[in-house]
Amino acid sequence: MYCIAHKAGQEKTNHGQRRFRPCQAAWHGMEDYRAAADLPFAGLHREHRVAIAASSPQMQHGVLDPGLMLLSGLILLASILIASAFTLYCFEHRPLASIGVPLSGPWLQQTCIGLLVGSIPPVLFFLAACKLGDAHLARAPLDLHHVFTRTLPALGSILLLAFHEELLFRGYLMQLISQKAGRALAAIITGILFGLVHSANSAANPQGLLFTAIGGVLLAWLIMRNGSLWMAGGYHAGWNATAALALGLSVSGTTTPGSWITTTLSGPRWITGGPYGFESSIIAGLVEPVVLGSLVWLAPRLPSH
Repeated sequence: MYCIAHKAGQEKTNHGQRRFRPCQAAWHGMEDYRAAADLPFAGLHREHRVAIAASSPQMQHGVLDPGLMLLSGLILLASILIASAFTLYCFEHRPLASIGVPLSGPWLQQTCIGLLVGSIPPVLFFLAACKLGDAHLARAPLDLHHVFTRTLPALGSILLLAFHEELLFRGYLMQLISQKAGRALAAIITGILFGLVHSANSAANPQGLLFTAIGGVLLAWLIMRNGSLWMAGGYHAGWNATAALALGLSVSGTTTPGSWITTTLSGPRWITGGPYGFESSIIAGLVEPVVLGSLVWLAPRLPSH
């Protein structure tokens, strides 16, 4: 729980000493955390990052492989959980739940609310694009075999990777920055990092990265106001799953097999988002702050920790 984490850092032991040294212990712990979490593509030029992304075994020609993505999701989520738990136990003597993933309380309700609200912006964009005549739909072949080999693995990978990214950017890292620089700066810094990491994606552009960073800042505030990562993780997963699997849209420049339709966008780039996909569209850029901002505002009134 985010709000408890700061209190936990200030608790004293029976000997009257603090449980951890805020600067040295936390930042030494951060080195282990960052090494295990392996922030993607750090320090590479943009063209090299794009080349790595395009040659990834999980993706061929911008199309994701659901089976390999599911395996990647399992490995990445397990890695960030282990790294976070190790760092918290060794350096701060507090449980993993203190960074926002408690398994008690209304965590399932929070996740479901996030999933529902996260599906709204892609649906609104889809309806607007259809109304403007910029969305062209084609029925995709989807039988039982494809459901089990493509749709379900893709859905599983979307859920795992969404929570991996929430833990990576808005878990322990955000708490460390918040302890040193305050909550507002922590939200801004982690949001910018979240946007910059997406520059490795195929056809990334400044407008799409800006909108992604703004979404990251709002997700950080959602976690701070709600007290856990569950709602933010649900929102993140709901956004990606609805766009990729329910509507057949390209997400951050990649296509996920397993949708029942394929949506091709044509028209002005500022409306369709171009090769990067609808997340670079001005429609998504305007809709998401309203929808996610409303969820942030309502967060204290919703089930929370």
